[in-house]
Amino acid sequence: MTGNENQRPVLAFSRTLTRGSAGLMGAGTLLFLVGTTLGAAALLGAGRRYIRQLDEHPIQLARRGWEQLKGVMFLAPARDLRDLRDTSWRMDPRERIGAHAGSDT
Repeated sequence: MTGNENQRPVLAFSRTLTRGSAGLMGAGTLLFLVGTTLGAAALLGAGRRYIRQLDEHPIQLARRGWEQLKGVMFLAPARDLRDLRDTSWRMDPRERIGAHAGSDT
């Protein structure tokens, strides 16, 4: 037996192709980042223009909605219990008419 029979095969690759592919991947990554930044800037600018065109700023809309919700939450316990027990809203509209018409007599 000679010494060549026990040697493992050597992986041979081209350094030029490896460097070229690494360079292309780096350039592609750079282009991706630049494109993403430009797209984000365009979306941000469009969003700002949209908000400027609104009659009322979104924060003011949210505050007004919150004040309305707080008012409803504080008024809810003061409602008459009969209104809370009314189940006519579950009925079919035709049944509701008959139920209310019969209750007047």
